[in-house]
This record gives sequence, C-alpha cells and structure tokens, in this order.
Amino acid sequence: MITHRTPPSVRSIWIVTWATLLLAPSLAWGLALGGLELRSGLNQPLSLRIALHATAAESLDDLRVSLADEAAFSRAGLDRPHFLSTLRFEVTSDPAGSHYIEITTRESVREPYLSFILEVAGPNGRLQRAYTALLEAPVG
Repeated sequence: MITHRTPPSVRSIWIVTWATLLLAPSLAWGLALGGLELRSGLNQPLSLRIALHATAAESLDDLRVSLADEAAFSRAGLDRPHFLSTLRFEVTSDPAGSHYIEITTRESVREPYLSFILEVAGPNGRLQRAYTALLEAPVG
C-alpha cells in the first residue's frame, strides 16, 4: 500500500494559514490603551488623559468609549459607585497627531482615588482595561 504524505513544507504552510485565519480578528484589532495621565487634583473637576495607540487601518471616528458595565466591574472585584456614571469620554488628537481619550467630569471629585474599567469598542472588536487614579490636593 502506498500512502501519500504531504511534504513538511506544505503542511507547515497549512498550519500557519489556519492559525492566521483563527487569530485574524485579534490581529486586526490594532488598538492599545496607554497609561493614565492625571490632569486635575482633588476637589476639582476631573481631567484624565489616556493615550490611544492605533494602527493606520483603525479609524478613531468609529470608536465608542464608555464605562464598562456592572458585570465587568463585578468580575474584576470592583465597586461601581454612581459617581462613575458622570464620567464623560471623548477621543481627541493633538496637533502632533497623537490620539487620546479625554475623561472629564463637570463636578468636582471629592474621593481621593477612582478605580474604573474603560471599554473601547469599534468595528474590529472590544477592549476593556482597568485604571486607578490617585487624586492629590492641587499644589500652589
């Protein structure tokens, strides 16, 4: 009996092709969130900035930024106080072309720290990340 074996090089190509197809949705989501930059202090309206790192294919106009739902907070073991519902999110760019998520409130923040989960959704997927901001009294 003669059996036909696929040469290793062709088998390797098939494995790489299938792995790429399976991973394509996650590879296509070329978005990453940077660290938190605090731009306000305790007893002031909140102003935070988070850098957005996106591939050229990722359209920032299609992104929706929000606070994660109760279930995400519960899974992370975090409380979701009502104050967090007052957070406002806006995707912005600076003159140099860097992209950010601006997080603001109209009311002054009286809590010394905030822990929240940010959710960014777009046509290629959804990303959640937890952040904690330690607010200090303004200097000067």
